[in-house]
Amino acid sequence: MAFLHDSEDNEFDNHVYTPLNMKLTLDLADQGTIPKKFALAIDNIDNIIAELPEEWHPEYDADKFFDSIKSSVTRINAPDFWRNL
Repeated sequence: MAFLHDSEDNEFDNHVYTPLNMKLTLDLADQGTIPKKFALAIDNIDNIIAELPEEWHPEYDADKFFDSIKSSVTRINAPDFWRNL
């Protein structure tokens, strides 16, 4: 659900990572620790995606969908990510 581009805003209210369910705020102090936590996921993202059950794959454009997930996850390494906080 976090990566769906065509979902309704209110659908996200029930997602585990909705802002309604978390008290996480990022600031520049996190720049030294958060990317390290993401590194393992980034390094293994192809294996993680390969292990997803087929029924979790989108019905069309699966490669494009998974590429968008990879792009979203790796944004944390971009300088602009931290500048926009």
